[in-house]
Amino acid sequence: MMDQFEKSPPPQQTIDNALPFADVPVPNGFTRDQSKSFVYETGNNEVKVGRLFFNGNKDLKTIVEFYQNEMINKGWVLVNLIAG
Repeated sequence: MMDQFEKSPPPQQTIDNALPFADVPVPNGFTRDQSKSFVYETGNNEVKVGRLFFNGNKDLKTIVEFYQNEMINKGWVLVNLIAG
């Protein structure tokens, strides 16, 4: 039983995905710019490519850290990093 003074862990923050790419996370507060974005899928769904544009209000360092953490959570492996 939880003591009345114990704090429960904070709820996990949900991360939206760049649908239809379910393994690509999108930072909270960012919205897709539909006028610039496109997705191409073959009829049999063997090939899916896209170029998605998002708008949001976070600094570059925060976005880089978000992707460094979240892509690991999605099973991606860092191959190369270009930083300026």
